[in-house]
Amino acid sequence: MGGMIKDSTTSDVFHQMNTRMGPNEPIKEIAAVHKEFDMFSDKYNLKQAYRALHIAPSDHGERRKWFRYLDSLVDFKSDAAGVNGHDRIVSALRENFESSAPLPVYWMTHLAETDPCVTIGRGTPIPHERQEYMTVSLPTVPTGEAPKPTVTAARAKTAAKKAK
Repeated sequence: MGGMIKDSTTSDVFHQMNTRMGPNEPIKEIAAVHKEFDMFSDKYNLKQAYRALHIAPSDHGERRKWFRYLDSLVDFKSDAAGVNGHDRIVSALRENFESSAPLPVYWMTHLAETDPCVTIGRGTPIPHERQEYMTVSLPTVPTGEAPKPTVTAARAKTAAKKAK
């Protein structure tokens, strides 16, 4: 996320996601909300779902950047062939929340230079817990190392979005 949002924003939002989708009552509540409103489905994108769940940076200036980052996940590859990062997350969350025993979800990052894909897994990511989680890991570039787009590239991207 390095070039898009501040490290402190990443920490803030990941804490919110890991708390809201944590073990016991939190995961039961999010699963119930999903079942009632179909939050993680083709009806909504991640930005819309997170806005509705009020999972957003506390810094209002960073919110726009966070939601832009969520939208940008369609440009990321995932660990599932032919599925972009955004759709991989939505389908994995939907499948988890619709299961008879949804796992808590643990969000984390990994270096994009090691693996540029959004990855979904299962494991025990917290060393002092034996709780199994569904894990979502987002590729990131350390702050200051993200390539800056050229003016020409930025204009081309804007024009392509307007053409859609």
